[in-house]
Amino acid sequence: MKHSIPKPARLGYSPKEASEVTGLSRSMIYVLLKEKALDSVRIKGRRIIPRTAIDKLLGGQQ
Repeated sequence: MKHSIPKPARLGYSPKEASEVTGLSRSMIYVLLKEKALDSVRIKGRRIIPRTAIDKLLGGQQ
């Protein structure tokens, strides 16, 4: 019997991944980032959206 090890929860997402998990378009994700309605960090030129920022956005706690 093969046991699968659960993956740890992701701490952050790229804008493309954020659009996939939220169901919003990628362009809408960028609009929200530009309007500061969605937080992100830049790490070596890569934009990462913390899972907590997505939870906050979807929970309506802006």
